[in-house]
Amino acid sequence: MSGLNELETRNTGIRREAVPTAVDAMWPGHRFLRTLSASPIAPGVTMHSIIPVKNEGLPRGQDDGVVKYESAHLEGVASEKIVHSTHSTQSTPATILEVRRILYEHLGIPCGLECEVPERVDAATTRP
Repeated sequence: MSGLNELETRNTGIRREAVPTAVDAMWPGHRFLRTLSASPIAPGVTMHSIIPVKNEGLPRGQDDGVVKYESAHLEGVASEKIVHSTHSTQSTPATILEVRRILYEHLGIPCGLECEVPERVDAATTRP
């Protein structure tokens, strides 16, 4: 039962089953998260992780203010990038560069910081 349903049960005495929201599904013990974490990755799918932690140093024992490193870390990923950021890391320059690197890798274009940005994806995929 989600937090909202528990609150409604306490306040009204009526228990209702509701379609879980995205927020409901983020509770650590939620059925969706347990099922998702136990699900294997499909063959041929390449996984990469970008994990934010708030402080410098080794990531073990750290968190991003919401998720502990140990919970975010996945075995068997092609790459794991640790960025020093809070939970909403999508605007962090290191995160943006890592997403860019992964996208270029999937296009088959080796890319470092010096990599030029193609004008069109189909032009990038035809490079020698």
